[in-house]
Amino acid sequence: DALPNGNWRIGIHIADVTHYVKPGTHMDREGMARGNSAYLVDRVVPMLPHRLTNDLCSLVPHQDRLTHSAFVEVTPEGLMLGYETARSVIHSKARLTYGMVQDFFTTGRADSHIPAKVVAALMQMRPIARAIRARRFAAGALEVHASEVKCILKRDGKVERIEKREGMEAYQLIEEFMLLANLAWATACARRQTSPASTASTRRLAKRSGARWSRNWLCWASKPRWRTRPTSTRSSTPSPSRISRSRSP
Repeated sequence: DALPNGNWRIGIHIADVTHYVKPGTHMDREGMARGNSAYLVDRVVPMLPHRLTNDLCSLVPHQDRLTHSAFVEVTPEGLMLGYETARSVIHSKARLTYGMVQDFFTTGRADSHIPAKVVAALMQMRPIARAIRARRFAAGALEVHASEVKCILKRDGKVERIEKREGMEAYQLIEEFMLLANLAWATACARRQTSPASTASTRRLAKRSGARWSRNWLCWASKPRWRTRPTSTRSSTPSPSRISRSRSP
């Protein structure tokens, strides 16, 4: 959204898996053992059941979905000024593929399945993502040029040919906003780390939740049992906010 001061408010939404996967359950233990979904040549072995990965925790268009959201204020030059986080419910308007978005960026013509409001949002987000990316590299971020390959299979499952896929700006747009959400959360964690009271409190919470405590980083190695309340902060530089946590019922 465009703000009256000329800045932008970006919403980054991530599926709330913890609503369905409770700590200590069989699904939690199995997901932790797998660690991640495995993408093979012709299939995906998901970390969690398909009912979650392809439906309840997938941002299906025209359906309400539970999410964790970060709302970040950025300048047109890509500088983060403030943020707030909250549990939320979103109702997406369309499901886009990277190819659809890239075709729009390349040709300027949108697919007929993309609603006009979504097209307008893409036009607004594109220069913001570019500005954030440029600022990130100017600050010393590492850029890795690696080509992705895709195996085209025959009906019998054998490889027919291998195609090289170049990096798309559509990928970069999503990447920049996901990194922006990570920056907001990392900034909040940094504030907690510098507070002796918060450090002692977080150590107690980690011990009670059965998670592994790290002296250098205030984080949990297992899924947390603590619910994040909506928080916000604003300053002229990327400064952190305080995270308030409470027991989940």
